[in-house]
Formats: sequence, C-alpha cells, structure tokens
Amino acid sequence: MTSESATGPSFPLLRLFAGFAFIAAGFLVYFKVNLGFSFALVFIVAGAAVALIGLLGHRARAADIALFVIALVVLAGVASSYNFTTGAEHTYSATKAQVAVSHIAIDATTNFGSIALRFSNNADLAYQVVFGKAIAFPFSIPFVNQSISFSNVTSNGVLFLNANSSADITITLGSGYLVDMNASAGTGSVNVDSTSLGQKFGEVSISTGTGSINAQLDTSSISYLNLQGGTGSVNFNSNYLSTNGAHVPITLSTGTGSVNFNAMIPNTVGVHLSASNGFGSISKNLQGFTISQSTNGQLTASADESSVASFEVSLSVGTGSMSVDASIVSPK
Repeated sequence: MTSESATGPSFPLLRLFAGFAFIAAGFLVYFKVNLGFSFALVFIVAGAAVALIGLLGHRARAADIALFVIALVVLAGVASSYNFTTGAEHTYSATKAQVAVSHIAIDATTNFGSIALRFSNNADLAYQVVFGKAIAFPFSIPFVNQSISFSNVTSNGVLFLNANSSADITITLGSGYLVDMNASAGTGSVNVDSTSLGQKFGEVSISTGTGSINAQLDTSSISYLNLQGGTGSVNFNSNYLSTNGAHVPITLSTGTGSVNFNAMIPNTVGVHLSASNGFGSISKNLQGFTISQSTNGQLTASADESSVASFEVSLSVGTGSMSVDASIVSPK
C-alpha cells in the first residue's frame, strides 16, 4: 500500500506548467502575436509558480524544474518585442544573355522553411532565387536564425544552382531549359508549378520531413520523379504527362498522410501502376487501364505496356488515404 510523503503529493505540477508554456509559445509563433514582453516574464512567472507550489505543499523534481525554466525561456523569447524581427531578403538572378547553357540542375535545401519552383514567361529571365525572411529570436537557437548559401557553377553544359537556407526559398526559371531538381525541406512544404506543356524535366526528387509536397507538372518529357514525404500529404497533378524514355520511374510515398495521383497520359506511352496502403483505403478512377488487382490496400493496373516509352508508377502510404485518378488520352 502506498501513501503520499510528508513532502506533499508527487504530481508533477511544474511539468504541467511547462507543457502549458510550450503550448502558449506555439500559439504565439503560429499566429505571430507580439506581446512586447521582456525576459522579466521568466522571473515573474517562475516566482508565481514557486509560490503556488509552496502553498500547495508540492515537491518539485530537478528534471521538472529544468523543463519549466526552458519552457519559460522559450515563451519569453517568442513573446518578446524582438520576436518576428525578420532578417533581410536575399535575391540572386541572371538573364538569358548571362546563361549560355540550356540545362539547369537545382539543389535546394531548407530546415524550417518551404521551397517553391515556378516558371516565368519573361523572355529575358534565366533564373531568380529568392531567400525569404527568417524569424529572428532574441536569443540564438541553432538552425533557427537565418543562414543562407548560394552558388551557381557551370560544368559540362549544365548550370548547377545550389540554394540552402533555414527559411523559405523561391526559385523562378525562364522557359526553354531542361530542368533537374533535388529539393529537401525538413519542416515545411515543397511546391512545384509547371503548367507549360513545352517544359522538359530530367530527374526530379523531392522530400519533406514534416510538410506537404504539391507538384503540378505538365510536361512532354521527364526521366525520373520521386516525391517522398515523412508526415504530410503528397499531391501530384498533371494535365499531360509524357516521356521519351522506357520504364521511367514515378514514385509517390508518405509515411503518415495522404497520396493523391492525378495524371493524363498519352496513349503512345505505356504505364504499369502499382499502389499500396498499409492502414487505409485506395480510391481509384482509371480510364483506359486494365486492372489486374484491386483490394482495399492494393492496386495493380496497366496500359499498353508494349509501348517503347513507358512509366513505372509506384504509390504507397503507410497510414492514411490514397486517391489514384489517371486517364489515357490522345497525344498533343
């Protein structure tokens, strides 16, 4: 039989307060609320909590005290008058006259921001890379305060653009380039928007840890596509998806979240499609496909696999939902 000690109940009251402080800090960051507090808030709240615990006869553990102090420091930081003071926005660009190649390879990485790839009808534009403004806290937090790096190197007829940041990265390309893209976001989304049928892609690989992937790719040529999410949705849409290669891999996957595949593929291109969902269902709308397997968690279908050009489409979800909507259409 157990009983409370003379030093008071063992309920971790400070840990509960710490949790509330972290939640409050999260709301302040999400809604970008600036309360104008200084770090005096740490001492005021800490004193009030200690007095309350003393009145209730609670005994605080050392680990709970440490967690509570950390929570107060974070809360005071995000609520201070220095919070949401943003760093500078950086832009790098070049005109078509300055770029003597027709192939651009992009490597973009961000820890806490998002990545966007867009295409412009500006006849003079080769590329523009914009690093967004980062949140600047009144105390240094590794990997949170703004850091950027950018390089552009031409080698063997390819212009390599390398962009790394702790904040948002927006890349805009002019028309007429063959584009490779390798993009990775730790916490944030990646968005690719190409609605020009004439746009050609080589290898496109996108990954996120926590965040969504949204890719709108209308293209007459692509050689590789891999969209991989950790926790979040992976969405692919194409009003026209074609290739000149054989067995070109297209992979969409996420651990926890959703996968949505929506594509119109010309009848000159063969397709083998396989989909799996570990804990969830698969909804489908396949026009022009022959379905060989269709269960709640498995789907296999194909269309004209004898074609010289072809796609190997693989879709998977660990836990979540999946939607597969594909049609075989006449070539444009």
